[in-house]
Amino acid sequence: MSSYFRNIKPKQTPSAVRQRVRLLTNDKAAERQAETQKANNDRARMTRIRGAAQTRSKIQGKPAGRFSDGFLARVRHHLARGRGAADIVIRENVLMSVVEAAVAQVRKEVA
Repeated sequence: MSSYFRNIKPKQTPSAVRQRVRLLTNDKAAERQAETQKANNDRARMTRIRGAAQTRSKIQGKPAGRFSDGFLARVRHHLARGRGAADIVIRENVLMSVVEAAVAQVRKEVA
């Protein structure tokens, strides 16, 4: 993979060179750009996760708002291990609202 990046040459237009020099010499500009890139990356990641969750819900064949038995079993497994909703979101790659609803349903079954 490093050979791929080695073959990419940065643009040499005057505006591109000015921008790179500005980011190297101006800390505030570099921080602003890093924050913007992080926000964009986070937004893109949430879009991918949302799409995966929607696809998964369609594949499971359950009506909206209901969870498959397999997903509830995985949620029960994670809860038995002492994991919180945030850990389940990361491990299962599902939306936080979906996991919170599943956790609430599992806890209601137990009570």
